[in-house]
Amino acid sequence: MGLNLNDAQIEIKLLERNDLFANAEIHFSEGFTIRGFLIQKSKQDSGNWVSPPSFKDRRGKWHPNFFMEDKDEWKKLETKILKEYEQKIGEEQIKVDDIDF
Repeated sequence: MGLNLNDAQIEIKLLERNDLFANAEIHFSEGFTIRGFLIQKSKQDSGNWVSPPSFKDRRGKWHPNFFMEDKDEWKKLETKILKEYEQKIGEEQIKVDDIDF
């Protein structure tokens, strides 16, 4: 069974933290949701990156709960999440611009 990324709906919740910009949920048309994706500031360049849902073990090491073996499919999903994030930021900026000071 493959995932239909084209029909997947991305829900973004903006956060106000230093390097953590948003949480993302992915609602797949196949009838399930994956929560816990993080949109963070990249430490290696000026862009953003998507971190899959993960957990921290007793030693402080992070382990992903979600993994896509097909790297091209992961890139498509990551791009879709980042596009939705950029759209959400644009919507929030419009709301702020509509306020009369």
